[in-house]
Amino acid sequence: MEQKEKLTEVEQQLKRAEALQRRRMQVEKANRESEAEAIRKILGQDSTRKKREDKIKKRQEELAQQNKCHCTFL
Repeated sequence: MEQKEKLTEVEQQLKRAEALQRRRMQVEKANRESEAEAIRKILGQDSTRKKREDKIKKRQEELAQQNKCHCTFL
């Protein structure tokens, strides 16, 4: 019975070590992604959010131009 308890203690230590390693890897991955996003912003390569905003702005400008032309004909 004592042998079994030691094995479970060793197994628990192994599980703790694996969980710690997973957490460290997640933190490192998050840090790399954060750095990459900062670099993209610095270089002017904004995220998809910026592209979407630009697309909406362009569409609004097109609609405003169409309305302006339409009012001229009336």
